[in-house]
Amino acid sequence: MTPLSRPFRVDVTGEPAPQGSKRHVGGGRMVEASDMLPDWRTAVALQVRTEMHRVGMVGAVMHQPVVVALSFRLRRPHSLPRKVVHHARKPDLDKLARSTLDALTISGLLHDDGQVCRLTASKRYAKPGEATGAEVVVLPAVVAI
Repeated sequence: MTPLSRPFRVDVTGEPAPQGSKRHVGGGRMVEASDMLPDWRTAVALQVRTEMHRVGMVGAVMHQPVVVALSFRLRRPHSLPRKVVHHARKPDLDKLARSTLDALTISGLLHDDGQVCRLTASKRYAKPGEATGAEVVVLPAVVAI
């Protein structure tokens, strides 16, 4: 499989964390508001690298325009009725996408997350017994159109 011909698909287990909100810590310094961000980025990058190795894509950084689909599974509060499926509160979907796209660059799959010309993203509560995390699908834009 070449990185240009088929979708690259990976399922990442972990607690999705948003990127983008900053908080002031004094002295003009700003830090990411989510303490879980480094762990999420690491989980995504590690799982992507593992899959790249498994399918023979090690060192095959994609440089062309890509389409990305992200499906986040978030932790369900114990007090929430089981019939509620959609996650319609924080963290914001765009901030979850931002952290995950950056991790795709960190992993070496993408040269830069600016290559993403189409993005679809969704978030929902994880089903009982289902791990939190995200399904990530990346494919060349020319294949997707």
